Amino acid sequence: MKILISYGMVGLASLVSYLFLFFLLVEWVEVQPVLACVLSYPASVALSYLGQFHFVFKSPHSHSTSLPRFLVLTIIGFLIILLSEKLFTGFFGLLSGFGQMIACILVPCSNFFFGKYWAFGITKSS
Repeated sequence: MKILISYGMVGLASLVSYLFLFFLLVEWVEVQPVLACVLSYPASVALSYLGQFHFVFKSPHSHSTSLPRFLVLTIIGFLIILLSEKLFTGFFGLLSGFGQMIACILVPCSNFFFGKYWAFGITKSS
């Protein structure tokens, strides 16, 4: 249970950092919203990676092993978001929020599982 709480806290910190930077760039620096997304996202991903590497999974591996795997998970998560949106809004004709709600469940769950057992290489003996 402790690992799930740490995972949630790192995820929340990552989300807050993303939103803070996004609104700072849009409201104070007057950057266009799409550019603000592009500029804010890497900081959020970096915080998420470092938090998961050091605090959540306490990875025994080097960054040269874990980081590329984490980036693959990040790309897969993004593809899940896109596919959910396309499937539920484009194919089923549902409201956009429905696809995002499904993605908000699928992405953290898949990232936790594959982060724990693949990206950060935690085993029962770790």
